[in-house]
Amino acid sequence: MQKHGLQEIRAKGEKFNPMLHEALFQENNPEKKEDEILDELQKGFLLKGKLLRPAKVKINRLKKNN
Repeated sequence: MQKHGLQEIRAKGEKFNPMLHEALFQENNPEKKEDEILDELQKGFLLKGKLLRPAKVKINRLKKNN
């Protein structure tokens, strides 16, 4: 399908990008970076460089101490 311009969006381990990813869940994991994608729930795709479907993901959100 790549020869027709279909490209899978990289997700797990990447930094969350709202233009490519849809965050469905959040987790607080101090061992991971802020906005790091912890899990990919559904693959996302680009078609000829345009968003066809965003990747559905779980992201890391660190709690702030005030």
